[in-house]
Parts: sequence; structure tokens; C-alpha cells
Amino acid sequence: MANYYTPFSLRISEELLGKIKQIAVQNKRSANKEIEFVLERYVREYEAQHGEIETETQNGRERKTAPCRFASVEKLGFLQRKIV
Repeated sequence: MANYYTPFSLRISEELLGKIKQIAVQNKRSANKEIEFVLERYVREYEAQHGEIETETQNGRERKTAPCRFASVEKLGFLQRKIV
């Protein structure tokens, strides 16, 4: 089974993106993979505290969700706390 990564556009400040890119270089990852790594770690920590989150692909239903929209990453506070 091949992995498929859903494209997701993220609005982020130039300053924060610059910091993420510097961290990514130190970790030998692309900025995209660094963000993915941080988000995966956040979800693991969240699930450890609140229980596993079931997704539509896990429960066998066909994916029919609307795209998620955020005005900016600052509204996701946790990402800034995890990276900066």
C-alpha cells in the first residue's frame, strides 16, 4: 500500500518559517518534513492524554471531508510552542 500525502496549504509568517527552516537543516530534514514531524509528535502527545483519535481512513469509511482552513498558524498556538 503506497503512502499518499494530501496536499495542504499553510499560511505562516516569514519569521516562523525561517526558524523552522533553520531547525530542519539542523535535523537534516526539509521544512515540510520538520513541520510534519512536529505535528505527528503533537498528535501522539495529545492522544496519550485524551485517547486515540479515530480517522475516517481507520474506520473504513470513504473520505468525504472538506478541507481544513486556518487563517494562520498562530491560531494553532501549539505549533509555535513546539518549534520556537
